[in-house]
Amino acid sequence: MTKLTSTNSVVSAPVAFVHNETLHVEIHGTSIVLPLLSVRSVGVLLHSQPDVKLLPFLEYLRFRPRNVACLCNLGVLKIAVKNYSEAEYFLEKALAIESESGLAHYLLGRTYYLQGKLDDALAKLEKGLTFDPQNAKAHNTVGVISTQKGWVARAEKAFTSAVSINPKYGDAHFNLAVLYVTRDEPNPKAAEKHYFEALHLGVPRDASIENFLKEAEAAGPSIGMLP
Repeated sequence: MTKLTSTNSVVSAPVAFVHNETLHVEIHGTSIVLPLLSVRSVGVLLHSQPDVKLLPFLEYLRFRPRNVACLCNLGVLKIAVKNYSEAEYFLEKALAIESESGLAHYLLGRTYYLQGKLDDALAKLEKGLTFDPQNAKAHNTVGVISTQKGWVARAEKAFTSAVSINPKYGDAHFNLAVLYVTRDEPNPKAAEKHYFEALHLGVPRDASIENFLKEAEAAGPSIGMLP
């Protein structure tokens, strides 16, 4: 059976929704509402004049300098434009204010991960999970790092936690499929289950995984037909 190297590799999920809420602010006598951001929307927000997008949050910090949610949003914006040193500044400031912020630990861990600082990233992510164990994206990122380090059992546990918390987390399902295909003792049935769930949730098809599943089906008992 051909050993798979996935064309998509392991999926690293978007950073995260910071909070599902808004900031109601009055600036210079004008009442405005600032949405707390997610990286899913940051790409659109920062398409032009990225520094301008920071101004409402920086202005808000003048009035509420210890607002952890606002600091986390600034961290997200800096991550989105790959300004990791400033992202670290805002997120470390958030943690200095609220050391048990699972979100700030997670975002700082993501910042380290994106710079290739895997050990530092893993430490922050796991610290964040002690305060926010239901953060599926943090579990997924732990799984990604564990995969890169060759820690298969740890990666499987992390990805499984991610899809248990959020069954509609397509990237984590895909990552489990890749794991079950590429480990020393592949599990075609489990790989198929998570791969098709990932497809159903919008993850692009992967030719390497599909070829593996076809070979597995031809070599042994039927595990289901590819669409």
